[in-house]
Amino acid sequence: MCTSRTNSRKPGTGLVVCGWIFSILGGLIGIFIASSIAFGKDKADRREYKYSEESRKAGRLMLTIAVIMTILWMLSRLALMA
Repeated sequence: MCTSRTNSRKPGTGLVVCGWIFSILGGLIGIFIASSIAFGKDKADRREYKYSEESRKAGRLMLTIAVIMTILWMLSRLALMA
């Protein structure tokens, strides 16, 4: 299991804002950004996470919302087509 060594690195404000916007709107971009925050690994040491635990927790929440909103968006499009 991968652990974070007191990594206090946080994603940039622009990345977080874009992540939340695209997550709420639903779509693959929101899912991609949230996944990169939640599960991104450090390039120098692939065993370590890129961001702090707090940031990764927010990324997992963002990912959950992005997936739910994407599903709701798809269901609404299907309902409008029927």
